[in-house]
Amino acid sequence: MNIPNLDLHAQHVNLKPELIAAFERVLQDSSFVLGKEVSAFETEFAQYLGVDNVIGVSSGTAALHIALQALGVGEGDEVIVPAMTFYATAEAVILAGGTPVFVDIDRSTWCIDPNQIEQAITSKTVGILPVHLLGLPADMEKIHGIAVNYNLWVLEDCAHSPGSTFHGKKTGALGNTAAFSLYPGKNLGALGEAGAIATNDNDVAERCRKYRDHGSTEKFVHDLIGQNARMDGLQAAFLRVKLPYLDNWNDARLKIAAIYREELSQFDLALQKIPDGYKSNYHVFAVTYEKRDELFASLKSNGVNANMHYPIPLHMHPGFEFLGYQSGNFPITESYASKTLSLPLFPEMNEEQVKYVVDSLRNF
Repeated sequence: MNIPNLDLHAQHVNLKPELIAAFERVLQDSSFVLGKEVSAFETEFAQYLGVDNVIGVSSGTAALHIALQALGVGEGDEVIVPAMTFYATAEAVILAGGTPVFVDIDRSTWCIDPNQIEQAITSKTVGILPVHLLGLPADMEKIHGIAVNYNLWVLEDCAHSPGSTFHGKKTGALGNTAAFSLYPGKNLGALGEAGAIATNDNDVAERCRKYRDHGSTEKFVHDLIGQNARMDGLQAAFLRVKLPYLDNWNDARLKIAAIYREELSQFDLALQKIPDGYKSNYHVFAVTYEKRDELFASLKSNGVNANMHYPIPLHMHPGFEFLGYQSGNFPITESYASKTLSLPLFPEMNEEQVKYVVDSLRNF
């Protein structure tokens, strides 16, 4: 049996009539960039998240970059970032003119450790950029408290977490601003590149709208230096098809994750801790294991396509060498990166497939 890490075909084949209808609607209207499909998606996603504003953009990286610009990040500003996340989180800080300052992750949740944030704050710190890693919300209560004490903003990286909740409130509505990746492999994914920014701050929202479109919200009038990061009408239409299914898909992931958690409790594997009041959308189901590479090879030989999120900590990437970090600076992050393995998990996964993954682990 061959088990993919993610099966997008299984999702899209069920939605094919709706996706084709969305395509034909956009084709008929010829509204390919921004336009009414984007506006409608922004309204619907804002209602889903419980925020005042959503701004559709061209990618998750653009969402981070533009949100940071709109929050005022510039040369000399420092932004606190977890050492364990995708490269783009810190890359966007640099693109905006700032400097990422890395902090280690919590040993049990694998999200940024709020107990280590204060020691990273300097007179140059302007904000905190927590990542809801693998779909689990970061400890936003502690992070918000620190931000208030030091007069900092909080920008949520929600690339993994659409639909996840922290004490009943959705990620994306927990900080000053939030950035979403809507890449095809995400829980809410377009059929190409797309991203979104969420905020209750109307001034930040207006700046985001300008930054995504060459500094303009009025034709031929450009108020600042922006970029071309507009959302495609087609992607917005596809996202509108998918959004009503998101909670059901997340619930299906939760059921699969519950089976994994029960079955894997007998193995020498460490799992991400889900604290009381937190709900993960299980974008990724990760385990850590001392002999990760051997396990990875064994699963692959049995047709189980595992993955890794992420095998290289941010401070160890060649692209960030200039920041001056060294191996050993963030021991929990480095340990996690050397041991993490992501098991197949997608909403359409059936019991036979889940059992096969578990049996492959048992055989190893």
